[in-house]
Amino acid sequence: MNESHTNGNYPVGNFSSEIISIKNLWVRYEQELVLQNINLSVYQGDYIGIIGPNGGGKTTLFKVILGLISPQQGEIKILGQPVTKGRRYIGYVPQIMQFDVAFPITVADVVRMGRLGKRKLLQRYGKRDEEVVQRVLDQVGLGKWRDRALSELSGGQRQRVYIARALATEPEILLLDEPTANLDENVSATLYELLHQLNEFVTILIISHDISAVSSYVKSVGCLNRKLHYHSSNQVTSEMLKQTYGSTVQQLVHVPQRFLAEHQQENHHD
Repeated sequence: MNESHTNGNYPVGNFSSEIISIKNLWVRYEQELVLQNINLSVYQGDYIGIIGPNGGGKTTLFKVILGLISPQQGEIKILGQPVTKGRRYIGYVPQIMQFDVAFPITVADVVRMGRLGKRKLLQRYGKRDEEVVQRVLDQVGLGKWRDRALSELSGGQRQRVYIARALATEPEILLLDEPTANLDENVSATLYELLHQLNEFVTILIISHDISAVSSYVKSVGCLNRKLHYHSSNQVTSEMLKQTYGSTVQQLVHVPQRFLAEHQQENHHD
């Protein structure tokens, strides 16, 4: 049964409704095949981790969803609409960015940028914009840091600012590309915990190379290397890894056995 729900943070539709539909998607860069026959249904409230080798097409998939790259074949619908209209429901956090530490910009200034699409051209920020900025900063734990210079923050704190900027668009879907890259294990863990909390209000797709961390926090995992292997579960099987990483699978950082579906099944029968 579909259950309609509305909360004070984001517009949320039916919990069981399909929010992103990708069918028979093919993408090439010149003659190089990057994505091959991708099919994926993302539902309201999903929290999906996408793993795979460098050059496997993970960032390309996000760019297609955002309408930054046009596929050669296939169809994407966001809330039943074509990408050109549906992408307004998406908040995007790109890979960690370098910035000029001397540039005088505050935390609130950065987050306020997320409100640009909510205003008419040359229109000033209003009371509603400031309320949203404060709310999302509170959600990421930086409400008291709004007037600090961005350069004064740690790498983990800056990532929270970028997440807040994406949330300021009031999205139904949040895409994050390697949000924990270059962060230490403890900081990464707190960031994953934050995303777990935000998933109560927004659907999340995240790209990561950290297989064990992704398996610990997300609801389901997809392995992408031109082709997508997705089974609506957070269990990462040895077969999925072999299909995705091929001959390099032995060079992967050790994945704790508790994250492998076969091992979980063995324990169940003991």
